[in-house]
Amino acid sequence: MPVQLCNTNQPVRISREALIDLDVLRLCRSLFPEKSTTHEDKDRAIEAFLNAYLTSDAIEIGRRSEIIGCLRDNAESRMLIAQLIKENQRLSYNLSELDRSKQPLKIYTCMRHALEAYTASVLAAESLFAPRAPAMEEIAAVIRLQSESSFYLDVQTCLRQLGTIIQPLDNIKLAVNMSDLGQAVQIGVTDINKGAGRLTGLFGSATDNANSLCDAAPVKNRGHLAQLEGYIIAQVEKQWAAPLKSALRELKKIDRDRLRAWNEWLKPMELYQKGLALADKLAQARVDVCRPEPCADIMAAEGLLYPHMVLTERTPVQQAFRVSLGDTVMITGANSSGKSSILKALAQNCILAQLGFWIPAKSMRIIPFQQYCTVFAAGEDRHLNASRYQQEAENMHQAIHMAGPGTLLLFNEPFTSTNPVEASELLSDITAQLHEAGTTLMMVTHLYNVYDLLRQRGLNVRSYTMGSRLGAETIEHTYAVEEKAPDGLSYARLLAIEYGFRIANLVDDPDKAAVLEDFMMRGGGDIA
Repeated sequence: MPVQLCNTNQPVRISREALIDLDVLRLCRSLFPEKSTTHEDKDRAIEAFLNAYLTSDAIEIGRRSEIIGCLRDNAESRMLIAQLIKENQRLSYNLSELDRSKQPLKIYTCMRHALEAYTASVLAAESLFAPRAPAMEEIAAVIRLQSESSFYLDVQTCLRQLGTIIQPLDNIKLAVNMSDLGQAVQIGVTDINKGAGRLTGLFGSATDNANSLCDAAPVKNRGHLAQLEGYIIAQVEKQWAAPLKSALRELKKIDRDRLRAWNEWLKPMELYQKGLALADKLAQARVDVCRPEPCADIMAAEGLLYPHMVLTERTPVQQAFRVSLGDTVMITGANSSGKSSILKALAQNCILAQLGFWIPAKSMRIIPFQQYCTVFAAGEDRHLNASRYQQEAENMHQAIHMAGPGTLLLFNEPFTSTNPVEASELLSDITAQLHEAGTTLMMVTHLYNVYDLLRQRGLNVRSYTMGSRLGAETIEHTYAVEEKAPDGLSYARLLAIEYGFRIANLVDDPDKAAVLEDFMMRGGGDIA
């Protein structure tokens, strides 16, 4: 099939550690509603999904988002997608069972169910992908070729033939009476609507009840259901020997590889189901959504929201930013002002966009990165094999090896394990290496003097600061990011308010200390 539901030939590399650091797994759990699985199983399924469908192909991102937009506007899409996925899962199950089946009745049953599922899935796909846009037209054309193919017609002919050879038994119920020892003492087959005549005399002797299995099948305590199934299958095969032989002869005419090819072609429907589910959740949250626009060298957004906060029914602050390919971006600000949140918000939206999903923003241009890498502040090693600094150094070493023009590298307060002077020198040196390699770097840090160190090296650093409104007794964060040079005053001010320190003891520059002392006396103001 020349046109695929989605192309996966330009995958994106993202480690499990990065998915955890950026809260992507938590974000996606609501799109995987299966309640029978644990968090660990669900996270593994999410990781496999992302590894399968994340793409750096700009054309493919646009194509997927166009399809999701069309499906979103069709009121019947949700029902049709659910039906299509259900039938394709039924097709997949029966094909896998066929590979293991040796009994004629089992082969007949699985093959017949597979053909019925194939037919139902083709009809559902035709209804779902009615052409409404160029991308939908491409897929609709593939489905039309399938429904008009000689193979599809052969399947319909085969199903009609099977209906004349073997009439299926409907509404069969088994009633089992168990002894105190756990043995089946009576097994009755009841409520047989169609084909009852075929079962007459099938079990037991002529004097027995025609629909009774009393003592006819020795059922032991262990594996009794499996033994019962085997017994019934053997008896039915004996009774239906001639019709089964004719039915299997007809089924051999069907090319199973064609069924498998269709089954594989439909599997990416799960991508569109998740994308549509996200679009519906964003609509329920009543936030602006947009179709991401892939761009070769610019990443920019207006009215961007933090996806995880939106899906957990909180109200994030709208953000605006602009980053060029290969930029070094610093995000600074006071404690708890939202620095890490803006980093995660940017990354989550980029990842969702590279799935082809619509995102919570008024507009967003994205750079389709080939890999994502994170270096977050290291915690204590519970096994005492390495110090925090050793862990951070190892993480940085790996990050440098992943550097390149197609990489988005995200730092969150690195080198907090050593003193600020050493940390600033280390971070500026590593940042310069990454910049030289063409890596796009976004880092959250309290080491605002790194900005000056990098500019002294000749690097053009893009700086964003989280806004805060300072008062005499409290600090209020705006949680909005502003493009401006770092200002260390706000950090000292925060500490002074929290711990009651004098500003003069925190700030080396007497002029800056005087400004902050004046703020304390006047009751505060805007400083960001």
